[in-house]
Amino acid sequence: MWKFTYHFIHLLIYIITKPLFRYRAFGTEHIPKKGSAILASNHTSYADPFFVGLGVVRRINYLAKKELFSNKFNSYFLRNLFRTIPIDRDQMERATLRTIYRLLGANEILLMFPEGTRSFDGKLQEAKIGIGMIAY
Repeated sequence: MWKFTYHFIHLLIYIITKPLFRYRAFGTEHIPKKGSAILASNHTSYADPFFVGLGVVRRINYLAKKELFSNKFNSYFLRNLFRTIPIDRDQMERATLRTIYRLLGANEILLMFPEGTRSFDGKLQEAKIGIGMIAY
């Protein structure tokens, strides 16, 4: 059921954003049709996970700050519908790393924002070391 719901919401968001924001995705030919991949994006808006996700045909897994999971309602939908992994932005926990490596080992796609937070002025910030460690 969750897989259907994810794709339904994906389609619904696409239908809304395409005309409203003139949404277009560039470079999607570089995303593998199968196999594991890490998508890394800059982060300037709360909507970034949705917009990046719209450009990917395959279902993706997200990383999000653990504070978003403090509400049971948010936590339930983030974990089950969007397959979001809570992450401590200051200290990578071993359990989180194991989950990430398990997903990548199972040929999944993972979306990360290397800066660890949104950039409010649109300028790239220094990336955290986590993405390099995971990619290595």
